[in-house]
Amino acid sequence: MTKKLIILLASLVLVVPFLFYGCTGDDGSDGAKGATGATGATGAAGPVTNTNESCMVCHTDGKIADVSDVDGVHFTKANTLPNLTVDNIVVSDNGAGGLVVNFNVKIDGKTPYTALADNASYFFAADLVPAGTVAAMLDNTPQDTAQFERWAFERTGTFNTAGIGVRDYVFGTLDKTGAATGDYKYTFATPLGSTTAYDNAQLFNASHVQRVYIRVAHTVSNTYTAGVGFVDFTLDNTATPLAIDNANIGYLSRQFGTIEACQKCHGPKNQVMDHGSSYMDIPGCVVCHSPIANANNGAGGGSLTTKFYMVDLWFGKMIHRIHAGLGETLTNKPQAGDVVFPQDIRNCVACHSNPSGKTLGAGDQLANWSTNPSAAYCGTCHVGFPNTSHKATYNIVQASLVHPGGTSLTTTCSNCHPSTGPVTTVQFPVQTVHNTSPEAGSFNAYDNNVPEFNVTLTLDPVKAFYAAGDNVTVKATLTKHPSDNAVATTLYTTAQDNAGIVGGGLRVANLAFYGPRAMPKPIFAPTTAGAAPPQTKNFFVSTTDTNVATDNTGFKYKVTIPAGVKPGNYGVRVRFADYGRVGTGNSKVESIGFTLVRVGDNTTVDAKVAGDICVNCHGAPPITFEGHNERHVVVWDTDQCNSCHDYSGNHAAVLSNRVHAVHSANTLGDMLNTRSMQTTSGGFNAATIDVDWSDIAYPQSISNCATCHASGNTSYRSVVHEVSCLGCHGDNIYTGGASNHMLQSGGDWPAP
Repeated sequence: MTKKLIILLASLVLVVPFLFYGCTGDDGSDGAKGATGATGATGAAGPVTNTNESCMVCHTDGKIADVSDVDGVHFTKANTLPNLTVDNIVVSDNGAGGLVVNFNVKIDGKTPYTALADNASYFFAADLVPAGTVAAMLDNTPQDTAQFERWAFERTGTFNTAGIGVRDYVFGTLDKTGAATGDYKYTFATPLGSTTAYDNAQLFNASHVQRVYIRVAHTVSNTYTAGVGFVDFTLDNTATPLAIDNANIGYLSRQFGTIEACQKCHGPKNQVMDHGSSYMDIPGCVVCHSPIANANNGAGGGSLTTKFYMVDLWFGKMIHRIHAGLGETLTNKPQAGDVVFPQDIRNCVACHSNPSGKTLGAGDQLANWSTNPSAAYCGTCHVGFPNTSHKATYNIVQASLVHPGGTSLTTTCSNCHPSTGPVTTVQFPVQTVHNTSPEAGSFNAYDNNVPEFNVTLTLDPVKAFYAAGDNVTVKATLTKHPSDNAVATTLYTTAQDNAGIVGGGLRVANLAFYGPRAMPKPIFAPTTAGAAPPQTKNFFVSTTDTNVATDNTGFKYKVTIPAGVKPGNYGVRVRFADYGRVGTGNSKVESIGFTLVRVGDNTTVDAKVAGDICVNCHGAPPITFEGHNERHVVVWDTDQCNSCHDYSGNHAAVLSNRVHAVHSANTLGDMLNTRSMQTTSGGFNAATIDVDWSDIAYPQSISNCATCHASGNTSYRSVVHEVSCLGCHGDNIYTGGASNHMLQSGGDWPAP
C-alpha cells in the first residue's frame, strides 16, 4: 500500500464521524409530527388448514413423500389394477371327444380385452360327483354332499421349466381369431371324461353335471387382475361320441359361501389368500380343493413323479381350520395356526352369506351349514367332537371329548341336530348352539357380557346444531335389562356406591361430550390451568358441580357449548354400571347410551375419517369388542371409541394410533409403549411394553388405506398426523428410525 493511500484512509476515518454527528453534541429538538401515511395493501390470507407443524412440508400432495394411497408412498399397483372378466362361455365338442370352449374377455366387464397372450390362461374340467360316494379324503366314508373331481387341467402356449423343475402340464389350442372383440376359443387336449394317469378322474360319469372353469391372467406387465369364469353343463351320454346336452343349465355356482363374503375382510383383490388374486371366485377353488381330488400334478406344482393328494386341503376343512385358528392341524399349512378370526367363530353366517345380493338361483346353498350337518365338516372346527364316537379311525385331537349320542351315521346327524329349534336333552339344533348372543336363555349365554340397564338418552333443547353459548341438558333414564321394567326413581338420586355390588347408588354414571370426529377432544374445560380437559362428568348429585341437574326423573347434566368450539359432529355418550366387575367370571358390562349432535355450524358434510367399515370384519352391533368386555362395553363404532381414545392427552392412546398399530401388528408403534420407552433409562426395555399387537394377522395389504378410509373423507391423504403414522411406522427410539424422525420433526402427539 502506498504512503498517499494510507494518508487518505486516515483522513476519512477522522472526517466521516463529523458528517453524522456535527461539531457540537446536541442536534436540537424533534420536528412536528408528519401526516399519517396511506394504508398498505392487504396481505395474503393465513393458513386455513391444519399444517401440523413440519410434517406437511414433505408429506402432502405433490411433495417428496406424498402419503397418498393413490399415487404416493402408500400406493400399491396391484390394488388398483382393473379386473379382467370372463363371460359368454359356451361349451361344445369337436366331434372327436374334445371339449371346445368359446368365451369372451373384457376389462371390468366393458371394453373387449384384445391381447390375451400365450401362457396366459388355465382351463379346468371337473365332474360333480354326487353325494354318497366314498371319498378317500374323508376317511373312506361316504361324502355328505356332491364334490368335484377334476379330470382336466390345461394351459395355453408353452411353459419354461428352466430353474424351477419339470412340471407336467397339458397344452390345448387357443384360437385368437376373434380377439378384436375379446372373443376366444379353446380346445381341450384331454379327451372328454379322460381317466388317464394325468388327472385320474376315477369317478367320471357322463350322467353327472360337469364344470369348465377358465382363468385368464399373466397379462403384459401385469396390467390387469386375473379374470375367471365358469359354466356348468350336462352331457348326452347316448350319443357317440359324448355330446353337450345343454350349456348354462342354471346350476350356477352351488355356493355354500360367496367370494363377496370373503372380500369383506380380504378386499376386492382377495389378498392374503393363497393365489386368491388369480382365482377370483369360489367355484374355481372347489375344483381343485376337493376331498376326492386324485391328480398327479397341476395343483400344488408337484413334479412328474409326485402324486398330488389334497389331504387336509379340501376346501371345507381348509377354510374352517384356518379361520378357527386351527391351521396347525393342516398338513400342508402349519402357518395357518397364526390366524385369529376377528369375531366369534360361532358366527357362521359371517362367511355363509351373500352380502352383495347376487343371484344364486339353484346354486344357493348358503343355509347348508345348518340344514345339512355332517361329522366331516363340523369336525373341522370341533376337532375330536362330535366325531369321537362316529368313526374309530378319526384323528382324535381332544380324546376327552365324547359324543354323548353314541355312535351315529353321518346321514342321521340332522335327527339330533336340526337347523333350528330349542335345545333339549336329545336335540341340539345347529343355529341354536351357534347363537353368539350372551343373553340369558341362549345356548351360549355368558352373563358377564350382558348389561344391567337399557338406556334412553335425550337432549333438551333439540336443535339442528348447537352454537357457542347454547345451554343443553343431557338426560338419561334407565330401565332394567332385559325386561325393560322401570327402575326405582331413588336410583337417580342415591349417592355413588363404589363397592361394586348390587344395591345402593350406581358405581358409574357419567357423561362424555366430545368432538369433532377428526381430532376429538372433550368439550369440558380443564379443572386446573394446564391440565388435560376431563373426558367425563359425573351425573351424581353434587354440591360442588352446579351443572348436575339430576333428580328423581333421571340423570341430568347441563352443558354449555364453549366459545371457540371447532365445528363438526360431536358424540354424546353416557355410561352406567352398578354391579361392575368384582372379579373374573363375576361381572356385568356397563350400560351405554349414545347419540351424535352437530356443534358449531349446520354443515352436514363431516364424514367419519375411517367410515363404518370395522363391522365388515368384526361384525355389526350388538357384537362388541371382546377386549373391553367384563369392564365396559364397546360396539364397533369409531364415534364411540373416540370418547376415550381422543386427543386430550388422557390415559387412552389416540384411536388413529391404536387402530394403525393393531392392524399393522406393530407393538412399538403403539403410543403408550413409545411413551414408556421414552421414560426408560439405559435404552430399550421389553418390560415397558404395555400392549403387544405382534400376533395380529391383517387379512390384506396394510397399504390398502382406502379399505378402512371408505367414508368419502380423503383428509387422511393430505392432513398428516404423527400419532397415526406412528402406529404403522413406529420403532425402537433407542436405535433410531421413523419414531425419532417424527419426534424430532414435530407433530401432534400429546407429551408423555
